[in-house]
Amino acid sequence: MSTPIHRVHRALPASLLWLALGCPDEPGETAGDASTGGEDTTAGPTTAPTSTMPTTDPDTTVGSSDEGSTTVAEPEEIEVSIDGTMVQSGDVYVLSTPVDVGATGAALAVEIDNVGGAELTVGSVTLDTGDVSHFALDDTGLAATVPPAGSTSVTLAFAPANGGRKIAQLVIDSSDADEAPFTVAIEARSTPNTYRDVQPPTSPSARFNVGLTGLGDDRAVLFGGRESTGTRVNDAWVFEGELGDWTQLSPAQSPSARDTPALAYLGEDQVLMFGGTETSGPSPMVTPRDDTWVLDLGTGEWTELMPPESPPARFQHSMVGIGDGMAILYGGRVDFAMELEDTWLFDQTSGTWTDLSPASVPGPRSAFAMAYDGTDTILLTGGTVDSSDLVDETWLFSVTGNDWTMVAPAGSGDRFNHAIAWLEDGPFVTFSGKADCCSDPVAGTWAYDPDGDAWQDLTPALEPTPRYSYRMAHLGRDKIILFGGLTINGGPGSAVAETWEYVGP
Repeated sequence: MSTPIHRVHRALPASLLWLALGCPDEPGETAGDASTGGEDTTAGPTTAPTSTMPTTDPDTTVGSSDEGSTTVAEPEEIEVSIDGTMVQSGDVYVLSTPVDVGATGAALAVEIDNVGGAELTVGSVTLDTGDVSHFALDDTGLAATVPPAGSTSVTLAFAPANGGRKIAQLVIDSSDADEAPFTVAIEARSTPNTYRDVQPPTSPSARFNVGLTGLGDDRAVLFGGRESTGTRVNDAWVFEGELGDWTQLSPAQSPSARDTPALAYLGEDQVLMFGGTETSGPSPMVTPRDDTWVLDLGTGEWTELMPPESPPARFQHSMVGIGDGMAILYGGRVDFAMELEDTWLFDQTSGTWTDLSPASVPGPRSAFAMAYDGTDTILLTGGTVDSSDLVDETWLFSVTGNDWTMVAPAGSGDRFNHAIAWLEDGPFVTFSGKADCCSDPVAGTWAYDPDGDAWQDLTPALEPTPRYSYRMAHLGRDKIILFGGLTINGGPGSAVAETWEYVGP
């Protein structure tokens, strides 16, 4: 059976403008009536003045009848349908049936009809621009020429090699000058609410409490953390979702080795890092940091900034990029049972930190999870107070309003040392974490819907082993990655090096 699809009538978002290279016929350009695409256009009778006889030049008349009329031949005209549904050049079509990663969906017939009056030449049908490798095109049945009222076809199938939304441009080159080329953006999605163990060929070592941030373009950046031996590291890595692999950077200088730093993407290939701790234990053993660094992914180099004012030194805090070279930081702790409740804004343009001092705040806490929705809202959930008391609270911060508001408590209950990430379709998704200080981590994947102010247990068919002190990052295209963490309560020995992909509900 063919996979059902539906046509999406909408203005293309900026990320798809490059897909819409073709355009439908302009009024007056197409020979024939635009509503039918196939009516003859016939010149009216030619009548001479009454005082002279009509004359006809047989060498210049395109066609003539006994009545003296002339007829202009109708040119070729292309029409395209996908699985029986008409499409226009420039359309975006969404395949409604998702496909498992590694599988191939049902083949769709792409039919090319000639509704004109002359022979249509079809030069090629190709996939061009976008996620081409995730689609299979079979053009073995394609005819080079199509007579009037004739047709030819190719087939197209979705075959995702990794998860998320995929978009590729279908390009039909033909002799129809008004539709040269004819283009349709094909959008498809892998099976939702699914985890997949990526098993990259190259990976950071087994570790926990890393800094991790997504760039929204299928990449993520990782820094530091603590290995299974207990050693803190200061290496930097870039994950590429399309390749399913990590690449280690080799900067000339780096921040000191630490765990629980916070990373945030500023845009333009710039990643901000702040804080973390170089040692563990109660004072004076713990050594939280207050340094600010920026990683330039274009050069692969770190630069330490020296802002006139900075947030106090801390670890187990959270920070998110909010676009335009800015980031928001909240909370964390400076020592055992010494949590913070401040909200700071970093502005890369001025190179400064600003204490926002909102009127209401969630209160002192650390080891919570925080994510940004790409528009105006930051979500904060869970964490610890006094380094031991757990909370199930959910708070939303309005960037434009500079205000925190408490909303529905987390459906998963008390959690800490967990992570959360935002997906384009609206929900924030969190996984596992610890429900008390001294037990192994708990299972569960939960989503928060800001519109409905409600949490939902997603219950995917497969989940990673429960873990805590891992990190999540939004890659874009409805996809998250999860890296590292500890699977057993206790010391660092249960650290893992696993990279998991999650496709949203």
